[in-house]
Amino acid sequence: MSVVPGSLSALANLAWVLRSLNVTALARADGYDPEPLVAFRNELVERLLG
Repeated sequence: MSVVPGSLSALANLAWVLRSLNVTALARADGYDPEPLVAFRNELVERLLG
């Protein structure tokens, strides 16, 4: 994967947005178990930043 200028800051911004989402509250409001969604979000953030 090639990195273009500014793409790292864009990935960092995306990771921040994903971490900021209250996926637990959203999932519970819809009647879903939030744990798989939280785990997916956390893995995605780790991959974006790691």
